[in-house]
Amino acid sequence: MAAGLAAALVIVSLGAWRGVVNLHSELDQQRASVAAAQGQLALQGAAMAVALDPRHVAAALAPEAIAPAAVAQVVYRPGTDQAYLIADQVPATAAGKVYQLWYADGAGVHPLATVSFDGIGALIVPFGVDLGDKAAAMVTLEPVGGAQGTPGPQVVFGDLPEP
Repeated sequence: MAAGLAAALVIVSLGAWRGVVNLHSELDQQRASVAAAQGQLALQGAAMAVALDPRHVAAALAPEAIAPAAVAQVVYRPGTDQAYLIADQVPATAAGKVYQLWYADGAGVHPLATVSFDGIGALIVPFGVDLGDKAAAMVTLEPVGGAQGTPGPQVVFGDLPEP
């Protein structure tokens, strides 16, 4: 009888341990979701601060065949690296694909950040460079890791105002 009770306690304990492990896993996933949401809110706040600054410049980016319904613009403060892509109605990136930001100047086109996108809400991505003296900005669809030479298919493209 004592052996049966001990076996039952072991089984109950294992079940409880599995439950605790599952709860920890769910908690870790929730923490990751909260951290991602906080990061997105911070990015939105930074882009909004640039858009509200009277010194900002905005340029519309035209949609291409990959995202014909896209509405996109670049907002930036000339003389700073505070530059953001803000896009809506951009499709989710497929597995193995990312969106890549680029700028063009007299020396050619230059690759920047890559980002995966789930297609939900607005896509907000920092350029991380001063766009004040650049000629154009675009987003392309690339394999994971991005392109370093020739850009892939364009998602959105637009000329930037002359300084």
